[in-house]
Amino acid sequence: MPSYKLIYFPITALAEPIRFLFNYAGIKFEDERLDRKDWPKLKQTMPFGQVPVLEVDGKKINQSVAICRYLAKQCDLAGKNDWESLEIDAAVDNIHDLRASIAAYYYESNEQAKKEKLKIAKEMVSYYLERLDAQVKKNDGYFVGGSLSWADFTFVSMLDYLDWMMKENIIEKYENLKQLKKKVEEIPAIKSWIEKRPKSIFLVLKILLYVIVTWLLWLLGCYIIVHVAIMQAKVTQYGVSLQQNIQSFSVRKQLHIDCQRLDFYHKSYYTNCKNMPTYKLTYFNVTGLGEPIRYLLSQCGIKFEDVRLTFEDWPKYKSNMPMGQVPVLEIDGKPYHQSKAISRFLAKKSNLYGSDEFEAMEIDAAVDSIDDLRQALSTYYWEQDTALKAKLKETAFQKLPFYLDKFEAQVKKNGGYFVGGKLSWADLLWTAYTDYLNFIVNDLNKDHPELKKLVEKVRALPNIKAYIEKRPKTQL
Repeated sequence: MPSYKLIYFPITALAEPIRFLFNYAGIKFEDERLDRKDWPKLKQTMPFGQVPVLEVDGKKINQSVAICRYLAKQCDLAGKNDWESLEIDAAVDNIHDLRASIAAYYYESNEQAKKEKLKIAKEMVSYYLERLDAQVKKNDGYFVGGSLSWADFTFVSMLDYLDWMMKENIIEKYENLKQLKKKVEEIPAIKSWIEKRPKSIFLVLKILLYVIVTWLLWLLGCYIIVHVAIMQAKVTQYGVSLQQNIQSFSVRKQLHIDCQRLDFYHKSYYTNCKNMPTYKLTYFNVTGLGEPIRYLLSQCGIKFEDVRLTFEDWPKYKSNMPMGQVPVLEIDGKPYHQSKAISRFLAKKSNLYGSDEFEAMEIDAAVDSIDDLRQALSTYYWEQDTALKAKLKETAFQKLPFYLDKFEAQVKKNGGYFVGGKLSWADLLWTAYTDYLNFIVNDLNKDHPELKKLVEKVRALPNIKAYIEKRPKTQL
């Protein structure tokens, strides 16, 4: 049994799903919680300057989702087959999309921008939770397949963090999500962990806020009792029924609204060669998030319908797409979303997902790091507000050389590939993103010879080369 050490801050947030999985699996681990004041000197010792980091026999692995997926496989929470794994991965990515939109608001330092991001966050919370609640209802109380998965752990373990950032109980209106939370927290291993874990700042402050709100509600109750007594006395005096008075002035309605505002804390199959599935990929007529999927389908030798939407036509298609997003891959008519989940599913079909589960975790970590850079650059590029765009550009172009140097060193260390000295879907992802990012950054790999050689190798693969030669010419 390898030794495990988890490194993070003394909070729940991104590390808590990992802690849930360790405890559920009964795997012993060292739970190292950093002091914030020590972080500046420790940051440079962490892969990509980030935590959480999991040390496995001393080897550091970053990217929380990659770590969770690896642990989920150890305790049979990653799906019964590749189809379920795809759906679980998509659910997890949806949850993290929600988290990212809330965090974008919470950590914004500019007050004007923060107000705008709060509006977006509130819209996203409502939009996502309605769909997540419906998904749990459809799947008999869980996110996927009517049984417990690491998607359920991811959602429940991060709720304290999400509630704290939004300053409300975000699932109060969503009965299926509330029941899921209750079920997960009543699992003996999880219940035991929650009881013994150190109290994070989010939990302490949440409890404090709960006490304050309860006290305010008590005061409100006293006010209501006194106010109604006075009104009743006046009604008796003037011969008007209390019921008519309340109805005429909508007192009941107003009291209900006031209480609501204060009460936010109180209250698959497998196919055979004779019946090959059909594939249809829907995305815009650009490279972007759709291109890694196109590369993988081509490398796998899978025929697919390549539907390319115009931006002008998107509004009429959006409501029919899962979570209102593309790319979407339809397999025999069933739609699957979340580009990385789709890509991972296809990578398994073509032996591009590592020789064992540890290599798969390393590939997942590389993929998520590549996607971190892509997000920083594309967020800057598509921003419309001039002042915010300048700020985002500064952040993105600070990250750019840091990430490129890290990737260059990683590829050099691994014999010309991202992981294990052989081709993986991380290599295809980087090559496919290069087409897109070159539009934002002139000649992305020009100062990094190992990355440049990697891209050339991938583009020279016969199936990839054939796809590139016949694909439509696009601006992006």
